[in-house]
Amino acid sequence: GREVVVIDAGQVANGESSATTAHLSAALDRRCFELEGTHGTDACRLAVQSQLWAVDEIESIVSREKIDCGFSRLDGYLFLQGGDKVELLAKELQSLRRCGLEAEEVERAPLPGFDTGPALRFPRQGQCHPVRYLSGLAAAFERLGGRIFCGTEAASVEDGAPARVVLQGGPRIEARSVLVATNVPFNDRVTLHTRIYPYRSYVVAARVPP
Repeated sequence: GREVVVIDAGQVANGESSATTAHLSAALDRRCFELEGTHGTDACRLAVQSQLWAVDEIESIVSREKIDCGFSRLDGYLFLQGGDKVELLAKELQSLRRCGLEAEEVERAPLPGFDTGPALRFPRQGQCHPVRYLSGLAAAFERLGGRIFCGTEAASVEDGAPARVVLQGGPRIEARSVLVATNVPFNDRVTLHTRIYPYRSYVVAARVPP
C-alpha cells in the first residue's frame, strides 16, 4: 500500500552484499551476556528476536517468490579462541536461554581435521547465495510496483515533512519516510558512524588433495 523507490549508488547486489558468505545467524557477533549486562534482558531478547524473525522472513520470501538461491537451514557453532576460558561458553549459554535463543553445549564443532574443543550449537540457522537471493528479491519488488534506480548516489538526507534525499549533482527526492539501508550510515557522521568497527572477514575455499 505504499509507493516505494530504492536508489543505489551501484548495481543491485554489486557491493559488499555480493561478497558476503550469507550465513544467516541469530547468534550476534557481540556476546549475548555482554549485551544483556549493558542493556538488560528485555533489550537483549528483542535483539535476538529480531534476528530470528529476519531469518524466518528470508525463508518465507524465498518460498513465496520461488527464488533459486540455495536457501537451507543448518546448525551454527560458537567455539572458543585462544586465551578464552571454557567458563565463557557456560555464561553465554545461560544468557542465550534467558534471551530466547535455542542453543546447547557440545563437545566440539564438526570441523574436519580441526579440534575446536567445547562449543555451542545453534540449530536452524540459515544460508543462501546472496546475489541470487537479492536478484530474486529485486525482481519481486519491481513486480509488486516498486522502482529501483541504480547508479543514483545520495549525498545527504534532510528530515522534515516531506523528508528529502539530496542526490549527487543536486536533484532531490521527496518522500513521507526515508530509510537508510547502508551497512554504514552516511547520514550520521558522529553518533553512530564513529562507533562502527572497520573490519572485514575473509573466507577462503580451496580443493586440497586427500
